Amino acid sequence: MKKSVFLILIIEILFLISCNNKAPYGKLDFPITLQQQIKSQKTKGKIVVYYHSGECSICFGTLLAISNDFPDLPIISVSGTKNAALVNSYLGQMGFKGISLIDSTSLFLKSNQKVLNTQNLFLIDSQYKIIVAGKNLDESIKRKINRILTH
Repeated sequence: MKKSVFLILIIEILFLISCNNKAPYGKLDFPITLQQQIKSQKTKGKIVVYYHSGECSICFGTLLAISNDFPDLPIISVSGTKNAALVNSYLGQMGFKGISLIDSTSLFLKSNQKVLNTQNLFLIDSQYKIIVAGKNLDESIKRKINRILTH
């Protein structure tokens, strides 16, 4: 009798853990002005977010690779520069079709400092919960994102 009660208790605990809706990495905190820009694009479902300096060509090469690897996903480029002209020039040259947010006041950076210390590429849901996180675009993060998208 004790074993069956113990087994039921274990199963209930596992069920509760599996139903827990918490994102493994938390949420990205977008300032209200950036949230309004995202909502104005009518973005629903999963979104790729790439945070970068906005002042290096390598960052824009990575953004282009993300666009090519995930053409069906909305992509948000968040750049931490004050030089909007430079960002717009790079994005125009590459034909970027996603959402470009310029964090010139560093509100996004300050709000997400903890997670941005180690990661800068995210797959999030429409509530900004982080589903997958990684540093730049590598095969590991591509596999993780593709695994989420196919399930």
